[in-house]
Amino acid sequence: MCTVSFLPVTTAGLGFIFTSNRDETSLRPAALPSWQVLPAGRWFGPSDPLSKGSWFGTDGERWALCVLNGAFVKHQHQPPYSRSRGRLIPDFLTAGSTDNFLSTYDFAGMEPFTFLIVQFGESPCTLLELRWDAHQLHQRYLSADQPHLWSSATLYNAEQAAIKKQWFNVWLAQQEGVFTQEAIFRFHQEAGIGDPGLDLVMNRGTVRTTSISSLALQNNTLQLRYLQIDPPQAHAYSLF
Repeated sequence: MCTVSFLPVTTAGLGFIFTSNRDETSLRPAALPSWQVLPAGRWFGPSDPLSKGSWFGTDGERWALCVLNGAFVKHQHQPPYSRSRGRLIPDFLTAGSTDNFLSTYDFAGMEPFTFLIVQFGESPCTLLELRWDAHQLHQRYLSADQPHLWSSATLYNAEQAAIKKQWFNVWLAQQEGVFTQEAIFRFHQEAGIGDPGLDLVMNRGTVRTTSISSLALQNNTLQLRYLQIDPPQAHAYSLF
């Protein structure tokens, strides 16, 4: 996992569009988005039956969350690990707040990841990036009134990530500051140069793009669009 974009959609910072391509082995199962029950609430999104977690989800009220494999550079896979990275989303929402999660969560023994946390609601959005490199947790807040693009460090080297960012910057210029979920969803489906190893919908044989998830908070509505690539299934869910 994966390629992820974040877009602001209001000058007041109250809206956003958060979109993720899941690049994963086609043998790993995934379930369509649904509500999942937690000890202290619930979350909505596609789920991984193996980890009982997810790579993308929201509680529908305050948080939008996404996990990418890898931190800064490609690492050597050395199992066993203490817990699946797919547990980050339900575990974060169970913690109830960023402060509680950061002060109590045990990252030791986990495989490197990038964890993106969007907080939304009545106040302007915030965007927190957490990177765990197997030794240290790196955290920084990014501007939530600017577009951002991330590429999984396990699948894309620095040069490949820079090429994808160039595509993104060209697309941004074409939008002239007006971002819609339909347009960014199309970008996540179509951007590329005809290279199946690099295009946003990628295919390297055993690893390929298996789905696209997009969460948009616009005009006081929260909507999740989900596309399963093979076999093709498109779904849209209104959360409020």
